[in-house]
Amino acid sequence: MAHCPASSQKGISGPPLRSLLAAAMVLLTGCSNLLPSSREETISSWHRFEQAKAAYDQITPGTSRAELKEFGFDVANSPNR
Repeated sequence: MAHCPASSQKGISGPPLRSLLAAAMVLLTGCSNLLPSSREETISSWHRFEQAKAAYDQITPGTSRAELKEFGFDVANSPNR
C-alpha cells in the first residue's frame, strides 16, 4: 500500500479547527458594522419608463441645454455627471 504524504502532515483539525473558524466568523461579522456605509437615492422627474422614453425620444441633434432641461434632463445637476 502506498504511503500518502498528505495524510502524515500535522495541522489543526477537529474541534479546535471548528472553534477557530466559528470565532473568526463571529469577529468578521461584527466588523461589518464598523465599516462606512452610504445610501444614495436619485430623484427622477419620471415615475415610469414610458415617461422617460417619451422625453428621450424628443431629443434631436441640435437640442439645446435649455430644451433638455424642459424635457427633464438637467445636465448641470445630474447625479451622473
